[in-house]
Amino acid sequence: PLIAIASPILCFILDVNSEQWFGGYQFSHERLILNAFFTFMGLLFLTMGKDRKRLLHERV
Repeated sequence: PLIAIASPILCFILDVNSEQWFGGYQFSHERLILNAFFTFMGLLFLTMGKDRKRLLHERV
């Protein structure tokens, strides 16, 4: 649930500050793509951490 909540919050922060950060550019439908990207990357990093822990326990 943390990733599902954090991703829209990150998109909101980017949307609010995009004009300042990106020289006047405003996001529109790109927010949907960014939300999917943040969610995918968060889940990927979460599962990568679990795989590493599992591999460490298997070696011992």
